[in-house]
Amino acid sequence: MQAVKDKVAFLAIFIASESALLFELREHDKLLASLEKRGAGPQGEGALSYYLAKSRSGGVASQAALRSDLNAVERNLSRALALLDLYEANTSDPDALSAIKNFRAYATSWLEREDALLELYMLGGGYGVSSPRYSGDLKKLLSEE
Repeated sequence: MQAVKDKVAFLAIFIASESALLFELREHDKLLASLEKRGAGPQGEGALSYYLAKSRSGGVASQAALRSDLNAVERNLSRALALLDLYEANTSDPDALSAIKNFRAYATSWLEREDALLELYMLGGGYGVSSPRYSGDLKKLLSEE
């Protein structure tokens, strides 16, 4: 009987994590759209470079709303990565594993670039030409399930 209860509890946690991950990915799309409306490029691409340029030309204080949006993306990606670990441990679908790998690379790259923001600002540096790309494959895969 306990084994059945454990199995039911596990399935409930897995379904909840899948649902929460899908919610975070949809929220991520909304955040990227918000950045795009601010002029950060399609799907928020170049948002960090955009923030650096705007902060240098108008001052950091004038970019508080943009910085708030960037912080929201950072929190969103951190939550998604945590949920991704739980989801990944319980799936064997090769398409899902590939989408997970791609999203993890995107999120990790974005977070590392965001972590360097203050240093780049203080040193007068900038980001390289390439920036992480968000494909949305994982969200599509979860939406289909």
